[in-house]
This record gives sequence, C-alpha cells and structure tokens, in this order.
Amino acid sequence: MNRIERFLVNSHLRSRCVARYAERMVAMIRPGRGTRLLDVGCGNGAATLWLARRFPVSITAIDLDPAQVRLACTAAGSSPAIRFLIADARRLPFSPGAFDIVWTNKTTHHIPQWQEAFREMVRVLRPGGHLIYCDFAGPKWLSSFLRRLGGDDFGWPVRGQLHALAGESGLEVVHLKPRMLNYEAIWRRGGDR
Repeated sequence: MNRIERFLVNSHLRSRCVARYAERMVAMIRPGRGTRLLDVGCGNGAATLWLARRFPVSITAIDLDPAQVRLACTAAGSSPAIRFLIADARRLPFSPGAFDIVWTNKTTHHIPQWQEAFREMVRVLRPGGHLIYCDFAGPKWLSSFLRRLGGDDFGWPVRGQLHALAGESGLEVVHLKPRMLNYEAIWRRGGDR
C-alpha cells in the first residue's frame, strides 16, 4: 500500500465502518463460545478487535504488510483472544480445518493470484465452517482491463470464477449478495473434504 492508501484505509471513520460491517456479517452465523475465527487481510486490526469484543471467539488475524500488523498489535495490547501474524493469504501457515470461520473483506483484489488465496481460505476451514467473503468483483472483461491498467501486482476477482471456485470447493451458499462491483457471500463448507 502507498502512503495515501494507508492513510485512507487506517482512518478512524473507515476503521469503524469496517468493524461494524464485520460484526453484521459474523452475526449472521451466530458464533458460539470457543469459535476459532481467521481474519485474512486484517489491516490495522479494527475489525478483529471489534469482533473479539462482540463475540465469544478466539481470533487469528493475518496481513502481509508488517506495518499494518504492528499497528494491530499495538491496538490489541495483550488480549489473549487475539493473535496477529504476518502471513501471505496464498500460503496460510495453518493446518487444514483449523478454523470455524474465515473472514476476509476487501483483501483478494490486492492479490494477483486471488484464486490461490481463496483455495487456502477453504483449506483451513473445517467441514461445517463458514467462509465470509467480501470484496470487489465484476465481469471478466473488467478484471482483464483493470489488470492491464494496474499491472501484475493487481488482482480483481471475477464473479463467475468466484461461483465456480465455491462450487469446486464444496461450499454451500448461506448468503449471497453480488452488487454492481461488490461481492458479498457467506458459504458453509460441506462434507468431509
């Protein structure tokens, strides 16, 4: 992230909006005591901290940006229910089925190989667990155009590919709300995959 993007993403107003949105999405699942949640692309940790205060969950939160993880750790203090790590969403350092909920918001469009990150999120989700996915998405032509414009460091999820990946991964739709350039979904991982 450049300095301007970091300033906008870390603003108090933006952080509060992201945190409340996270609460609304996770509340649809109604997590119980002891639920293990993974926050992929936690940024400054605002949503992670908010979720830890609102739900009886233990949260592991990752981001690739060390500066963002430092901000998150500072904000969290010594909370025993939260752990922040520097990690790549395309190679999550967790065992298969390690989490009950995987939450990601506005992260995969930063990842050129966003499909790898999606598969990793499914891999670390236990059967019966929920993947909450929110990001920009659009038709294939728009994705191709934006990649040409933004270069190889830019990923832009494609709605059709998201549907296909979810199906291939054995995910069942719990909530789906695709809008013009935004994709909001909650899937439940079925079976013993």
